[in-house]
Amino acid sequence: MYMKTALKNNFEKTLLVLLSIIMCMYARQTYAQMVNMTPYDSPVPDSLRLAPDGRMTKEQAIYDLNALVYTVSEVHPNMYAVCNQGEFMSRVNAIEQEMPDTLTRATLYKYVAPLLALLGDGHTHVVPPYNDILTKTVLRLPVQVDVDNQSGKITTLYSIYGIPKGAEITEINGVSSSDIVANLLQYVSGERRFFRLMILKNYFNTLFQLCYSADKYAIKYLWKDKIKETTLKGATFDEIRAEKKKAEKAAGKTPEVKKQAPKHFEYQLLEGGQVALMSFNDCTDSAGMAAFLDSMITEINAKKVQNLIIDVRKNGGGDSRIGDLIFERISKVPFQQFGKAFMRITPTTQRLLKNAYRNEFLAPTGLYSENEDSLNVPLNDKTRCYNGKVWLLTSNYTFSSAASFSWTFKYFNMGKVVGEETGGMNVCFGDVLEYRLPISQLYCYMSYKRFWQYGADETDIHGTIPDIAVSADKALETTLQLIRNEK
Repeated sequence: MYMKTALKNNFEKTLLVLLSIIMCMYARQTYAQMVNMTPYDSPVPDSLRLAPDGRMTKEQAIYDLNALVYTVSEVHPNMYAVCNQGEFMSRVNAIEQEMPDTLTRATLYKYVAPLLALLGDGHTHVVPPYNDILTKTVLRLPVQVDVDNQSGKITTLYSIYGIPKGAEITEINGVSSSDIVANLLQYVSGERRFFRLMILKNYFNTLFQLCYSADKYAIKYLWKDKIKETTLKGATFDEIRAEKKKAEKAAGKTPEVKKQAPKHFEYQLLEGGQVALMSFNDCTDSAGMAAFLDSMITEINAKKVQNLIIDVRKNGGGDSRIGDLIFERISKVPFQQFGKAFMRITPTTQRLLKNAYRNEFLAPTGLYSENEDSLNVPLNDKTRCYNGKVWLLTSNYTFSSAASFSWTFKYFNMGKVVGEETGGMNVCFGDVLEYRLPISQLYCYMSYKRFWQYGADETDIHGTIPDIAVSADKALETTLQLIRNEK
């Protein structure tokens, strides 16, 4: 009896020890999971189920809203640098109150895009659900328009439905063009109004459809100093394309050939081979850029081309290291693009970094501040360098890594800058991470670093200011004329 009791007691003790070990292991595993996951990483499966028509409930939309607010607060290095916290959170609370009982992805976008735009960071934004808003069969505004990045004026891109190309639209369905632009701009993120207007050019059709869709459009437009009026029915994409071809044929014009996507970089010789124009359209493909530069510089050096124009007017950014490859070959002095950088790494940042880059850029959680004191030096092999005069063309669209490229070019006196102030600032947020709202799956992008370009003053934030200020569309001809005048 005693032996049985002793064995029983020993068994119970052993069992308790094993249970304790298992519980400790489970607790550690659970804690690790908690550390590496946010409250919005694993929604209850039933909460993800949408209605048959794809609509969300208000509760689902609020879940996505809260997930967005939580994530950007965990990732962004200083989300209240421009917008104060009280204003931002008041808007969050107002959105929760204003949301209808059911809503589409497009309606959710109408709430959350202006919210992120309050942060004043061109890298941090929500992408419009284009395919939800502009389906092939949806009736839309039947004219294609341009938006001036200085005045905000709306003009037609080509002649159609009796409205001539270049006509200034002053009113649509009783709403003035200035009010339309002001309303649509709230959905566009950016540090400066001129940059947001540049982005609105690309977003206009989608945002107009989202906010002003109608069966008919009463349009007032200015043409040859006279206000004219017309009423057009909404049209599908195919109907608009057919009407455009019909108008071109009636005018005796050759139908436009679909333009090929611009190359990352290319060059051509102008002015009888005396000037090289390098189109630097985005900051990607380091291996391709290095090979391209070596080939281009070999040729223009052999042909004794005295002027090189680098065009970043259409460059919205990418990898800033691409710019260093150019500087190594054109700069006469050591250079550096950034003087300081700051980032805040949280478990949320780590998760998004891992999703995007696996383990390439992972870092422990914490605050990081880096001061860059050293300078990069030009290549020692002078046969790979260009020794002629260099010019740079910029626009209000020049952003992110392209803006830092232009800042460095001017700061280290590599040549003259011609064009417009860049859309990217000398102190800015950047290095974006992608995030998808858990239920709606709307795409979002958010910065996780703050950069100070070399020599930048945080009390004087602006883009790269051109040496010769002209509108972007006149920058090339202005530069060519300056080169001609020097002969």
